[in-house]
This record gives sequence, structure tokens and C-alpha cells, in this order.
Amino acid sequence: KNGHVKNIVKIPDFNDENDFVPQLTSTLAKNIKSSRRSSYSIVSAIRPKNISYNLQATPNDKEVTKIYLAVDSCNTLRSIDRNYLLIDWYSQVGLRRVEFKSLVVNQIPSWEIIYEHHKSSTAYQLKLTHTKGGKMRFVGVIPELLEKTREYIEGTRAELVAQFKMKSSLYKEPSEIFLSEKTGHSLT
Repeated sequence: KNGHVKNIVKIPDFNDENDFVPQLTSTLAKNIKSSRRSSYSIVSAIRPKNISYNLQATPNDKEVTKIYLAVDSCNTLRSIDRNYLLIDWYSQVGLRRVEFKSLVVNQIPSWEIIYEHHKSSTAYQLKLTHTKGGKMRFVGVIPELLEKTREYIEGTRAELVAQFKMKSSLYKEPSEIFLSEKTGHSLT
């Protein structure tokens, strides 16, 4: 009607007698493409296109174990430590790549706060500011993971930073937790 799509979605035996009221803005009828037709007689300009790529499911426990085993084939102990820790952050907290890439040292609490949470058996509420959707969110982190992360920061990561400071006086320590062993800068 008036050059816009109206009553174009039909679901057999469901809305045969009813008029369809689009919930989204209608598209001009001339823009309807045949690729958006369905074998179930549902035809709509506002119906989403078929996804042409395969969606990847969230890894289950077996698949995460395979990832841990694959990490063992890394070249150095430093990258193995870092990669194990990255997998722990993913599997235990559910951090996305952009989130654990932008974790900074100052976000990890001190040993005292970690021990307090360990004694009370409570998770630490970590504030994430760089997220996939760009909105701040809080995640619960168990004290054991915070301990591993603090050990990594003060051990493996500190050694890596010291190595790059010895190589170049221009090297500046990044604030991010997870660093590349090749460049000494944050992961990309």
C-alpha cells in the first residue's frame, strides 16, 4: 500500500485470516529480493537473510581440554603460562577476546584483597570497561584465578618486561596484562 510492504508475511494455518502488522519499518516493495523467500510460504522484506557462514558453538569441556593440550605445543614456557591463563579467563569467567586483551594490571586486586575473598569464599567483582558491546559490565572472578593472574603479573610477565627493557631504553611497559613474547606489547 502506498509503495510499502503490507500483509506480506503469511504463516500457513497460523495467520490465514489475520492481517499481518509489521513490527519494524516496512521496506519499499520494489526492494524485495527473491533470495529472501522461504519454502514455508513466509515472504518478507524484514525477514533476516540466511547466514552464509557457520556459527561456532561455545566450546564444551572436551573441546576446552583439547585447547589446553594444543597450548602445550607452544615454543616457550612463558607463552604456555600466558595461554593457559587466557584459557582460564575464558572458561571460568567467560571473557571475550576484546575483554581479556584489554585487561590491565591495575584491575587485578592486591594479594590482601584476594586473600579476603579466598577466606570468605566469595568471587571478586571485576569491572570490565572495554567490552564487545562497548558497555561496562561486572564479572565474578574466583580467588584462585586472581592468584594465578597475580603470579603471572609478578613472575612471567615481569621477566618479559625486564627482557625488553634491557633490549631497548625506549621500551615502555604496557598497562595490559597479556603481552606478546615477540614484541613485548599487548596482544592484538
